Amino acid sequence: MATSVVSHVGMQAIGGVSLHSSCGVHDLSRNSKFVSFGNSRSGLSSRLQFSQKLTPLQVRRAGDHQHHSFTVSIRCSSDATPTPRSTVTRAHGRSNASSTPLQVQTAPDHTQLVQDLQSMFNLASSPERTYLDKRHPYAHLHVGDRWREIQGSRDWEGLLDDMDPVLRGEIIRYGEFAQATYDAFDNDHHSKFCGSSKYNKKKLLKEVGLENRGYEITDYIYATADTHLPKLFKKSKHDDSWSKDSNFMGFVAVCTSPREVTRLGRRDVVVAWRGTVTKLEWLENVRDFFSPTGLDPRGSSDVMVESGFLSVYKSANENSRYNKLSARQQVLAAVKRLVRTYKHEEMSITVTGHSLGSALSTICAYDIVESGINKRAHSPKVPKAWDSAEPGNHHDECPCDNPVQVSVFSFAGPRVGNSAFKRRLEELGVKVLRVVNKHDKVTKVPGIIFNEKLEFLHRLCSLLPCSYHHVGTELELDSLDSEFLKPTTDPLNAHNLEAYLHLLDGYNGDDKKFSSGLGRDPALVNKASDFLKSELGIPPFWWQEENKGLLKDEAGRWTVRSRSDEDFPENQHLD
Repeated sequence: MATSVVSHVGMQAIGGVSLHSSCGVHDLSRNSKFVSFGNSRSGLSSRLQFSQKLTPLQVRRAGDHQHHSFTVSIRCSSDATPTPRSTVTRAHGRSNASSTPLQVQTAPDHTQLVQDLQSMFNLASSPERTYLDKRHPYAHLHVGDRWREIQGSRDWEGLLDDMDPVLRGEIIRYGEFAQATYDAFDNDHHSKFCGSSKYNKKKLLKEVGLENRGYEITDYIYATADTHLPKLFKKSKHDDSWSKDSNFMGFVAVCTSPREVTRLGRRDVVVAWRGTVTKLEWLENVRDFFSPTGLDPRGSSDVMVESGFLSVYKSANENSRYNKLSARQQVLAAVKRLVRTYKHEEMSITVTGHSLGSALSTICAYDIVESGINKRAHSPKVPKAWDSAEPGNHHDECPCDNPVQVSVFSFAGPRVGNSAFKRRLEELGVKVLRVVNKHDKVTKVPGIIFNEKLEFLHRLCSLLPCSYHHVGTELELDSLDSEFLKPTTDPLNAHNLEAYLHLLDGYNGDDKKFSSGLGRDPALVNKASDFLKSELGIPPFWWQEENKGLLKDEAGRWTVRSRSDEDFPENQHLD
């Protein structure tokens, strides 16, 4: 049976931009699943991936200068008997008229194909053209009504073995938020601002290449260096540095673009945690020592996590302008405010991080739900004490409808807590997707000897300080699968976040050939590593400030570039 698609695309200037199909008739190669629609003025394009293979595909234009319309007829036929048609139609009036919704009539066996076309035309024909900027590589991946499934409502069952293209895009997108915390971090100890973000909240996403993603950063997260993991923190050599006690550790952002909210199917709040920019020496300070979280309003001491991770999350410093409040208090206050602001909307809270940031993400997601901050009708106080939950915040005592779903997209994360911590996460409904590289040593600590793999010894060793359990659903990648990467298991390369995102782009399922699903640029792998094969010609460690932050003054002398007032780190305050 052959399948053909005919598209009649009417022309109409919307906001000064004419949408059109590629000119003429296109015959795609046999078994092709892709077609691109372009924009003649800006050169932007939308790429459509069909759920079923089409051959041939024809695209025509029709001149209708009064209305902008798409009419797509899908017909499947054999040589003998034609089958019923499925039709997708989209029409716009003149430029100041609102668009009518897509009208779909389909035979049952064509439903998925029509849904794919519907998703593409919903995006491609929108007057809000800035949303389809070529720098937003995921605009064509419509999440919509699938958002709960993509966020893990069924623990990603059936979506990983044969990698779902929408899920792939969402995992990488959240990974890029985690990467942004590294790219914005001032790591130069010669700088007076070492340890801070190089950019203010309004500029950060643009400066790290994530402009037009539809999110706005609302809050920065700072952590104090007075913790059990001192090698995590970077400090300036200058006596008059911005802070001797704090480091930038991430941000809270919210989706504000109407088109992105529509694409995602809900309002999304992101909490992105930075990992360590030191090599792997910080692992020396992971002491395999449990501490009760102190975050359970029930007063239970059974739920325990690694003490160093907990210290970073909960420590405050009254002498610091940036950490009079702990990182925990800062995040809970920011998330509480956003849940309260958008309480009448469909919402999600997504927490993401890499390495140490992965551990902090897991603890943070647990805390958001355990404390009840994700409850719309109930607005608990943000705890004032760094080492305890706020009395009266027990979620069982404050029932409410429709709590906000909390999910974690974790990259290269170590184990965090004991079996009671794992069980409690599951009871609370926190969904965790752990992305790991099988050659990454960080994902195997703490608890190298006593861990979840020793089930027959688990009951005997569950009380030992080194008995740790991974949480959630695991997606295992293999850096040896990529033809772009050096065939090495070097621990730093194996742990690199950009390498993880490259592997996700090429992962298609267990025992399936590595091939790019989204066309992500492999050169990004070498931003902060030397992992790409030399024949690709990409220099290692190429991501850096121009002239390493030096600026030539009017006298021709090179001086350290000063920061503008708007980029000076802001103090944090509790609402």
